[in-house]
Amino acid sequence: MKISFFILLLMLLLIGHAACCIDQEIKGPDQPVINNTTKCNLSEEWISGVNVSTVPYLGSESIRTNASFVARIALCDKNVAEMLSHGSGIKGIIDFMPSRPKGWNLSCGPTLWVVYRGIDVYFYVNETQEIVERFEVVIPGDLYGKERLENYTSLIDGNGTAVFAFNSSDIWFP
Repeated sequence: MKISFFILLLMLLLIGHAACCIDQEIKGPDQPVINNTTKCNLSEEWISGVNVSTVPYLGSESIRTNASFVARIALCDKNVAEMLSHGSGIKGIIDFMPSRPKGWNLSCGPTLWVVYRGIDVYFYVNETQEIVERFEVVIPGDLYGKERLENYTSLIDGNGTAVFAFNSSDIWFP
């Protein structure tokens, strides 16, 4: 009697759990959420004019998936697309392990490395959530100046011309 009651109770729990899960949106690996608003079709080989299978992996094999998967996620990001549409080049996927003061940069893991006019921009990819979490702009030496305004930072070349601008969530070209 105790065993049949236990089996009946277990079946009721399983049926209840299954009933709760019906009509839930299931996010498959082929439709990640990018920037928490848009979806990107990862089945396409060419995204933003780049064949994802040709993006080199320059890391030390610490990513969870593979370089093509990470590249697909990054290339779906609106800021990466903006950079590429203005002539940026892709260096590759790297393992970014910051050697900076504690708390300054909390991201580590696979990163798409993009270069625009000698300026390195790193896009940190979260493989599990399949999103670009954030980006970091690294300005070389004294080739460019920064003009910090209230809502954004603009990079200025030696002639005083704005190269591009960014804030914590967007990159754009004036």
